[in-house]
Amino acid sequence: MSRRQKKYKSAELNTNRQDNILVKTGYSSVINNFKIHTMNTVNKFFGIVGEPVAWLSLLYCLLAFPLGIFYFTFLLTGTLLGISLIIVWVGIPIILLVMGAWWGFAIFERLLANGLLQVRIPPMSYPGKEENLWKRFLNHLKNPITWKSFGFLFLKFPMGIVLFVVSITLLSVTFALIAAPFIYQYHWIGIGNSYVGSLWFSLILALAGILIGFASLYIFRFLGKVSGILANAMLGDPKHEPAGNGMKR
Repeated sequence: MSRRQKKYKSAELNTNRQDNILVKTGYSSVINNFKIHTMNTVNKFFGIVGEPVAWLSLLYCLLAFPLGIFYFTFLLTGTLLGISLIIVWVGIPIILLVMGAWWGFAIFERLLANGLLQVRIPPMSYPGKEENLWKRFLNHLKNPITWKSFGFLFLKFPMGIVLFVVSITLLSVTFALIAAPFIYQYHWIGIGNSYVGSLWFSLILALAGILIGFASLYIFRFLGKVSGILANAMLGDPKHEPAGNGMKR
């Protein structure tokens, strides 16, 4: 082999080595980027457990049902009783009492949403400057928030049912699956046509329960966000909302 051929052969080998190095480097880069992306996704998914708003939203969902029942029963009974007795004048103080109560309930709901759902709902109204009590009462009747808050309290009943059912269902499924390794030997556990009769199967169910639990926190946070938007729309007066106000999160 001549010197020129040897030189050409050596250059070709160097080129092939460089190509192999570039391929390996590119492959390693893709693998590293995939690992980083996967780790970030996993950390982000499981990081929901450290977000207070998810747990506070869960508490709000659980409280919505009993509060909704109370508001619906009180307001419906009081309103119908006041209207039916208004002919004998007894209904007038009853209606005034119901109106004062629903305003107080609405204020409580606003504070509850601000505290648990991490929203900034502007004040429902500021005290009027008129010294005449009659004018204040008329302004209260003319205030759209008065009637929007009344609607919100009635809406709290069906909304509370939905929030409560979703929350209890997710919590029940999560804890039942996580408890499978501890109870499968003492209690019959069936999933469809399958029966949990081994430790490995129960451990798989427990792992699925943990994943469902983390996913449930995202659902609770979403439900809380929707509830916060609804509360902000019906309990806050936009005229009193500071510039740049909105959701905290």
